[in-house]
Amino acid sequence: MIRPHVVNFRCERWQTADGAMMTAPLPAGISGHFGPQLRRFVLAQYHQAQVTVPRLLALLRGFGIIISKRQIVRLLIAGQDSMSATVFYHSVKTRLAHKLTIPVLPELQTILQATANEHLTFLVTEFGKPFTAAGFGNWFRDVCNEARLPRGLSPHGLRKAAANALQITAPQRTS
Repeated sequence: MIRPHVVNFRCERWQTADGAMMTAPLPAGISGHFGPQLRRFVLAQYHQAQVTVPRLLALLRGFGIIISKRQIVRLLIAGQDSMSATVFYHSVKTRLAHKLTIPVLPELQTILQATANEHLTFLVTEFGKPFTAAGFGNWFRDVCNEARLPRGLSPHGLRKAAANALQITAPQRTS
């Protein structure tokens, strides 16, 4: 059964000799207002059951859990600021789900951390919605034209170039 459960933590506070305040940490697994069980539920519903964020919001509020859309998104993207990311994607050709762990280059990591996002997708249309495959290709072509880049550039070529750069900069495995 899913139900709201309120726990009020009272953390000790100390004042150091130099006047700075220190507060005892919350128990392990507690982050913000929500515990690890709710985060597990949200992650499972989103990734495995493919429940959208608006539906998760309605579902959780229906259970009596007071939560905002932004808080749900934060639960979903929490801990994704490390130097490697787990990426889930669905292949258009085979329609199979794939899970990859890929390194995130330091320059991209800096940009992603500075990007204010309310979405689980970083590249969104002017309307705040994720691109379709054709829509992204058209947008990419328009941006290339606007930048007066040579014809023939494509997102696929950019992805290949990035993969080659990752292969060159990745540490070599030793067996």
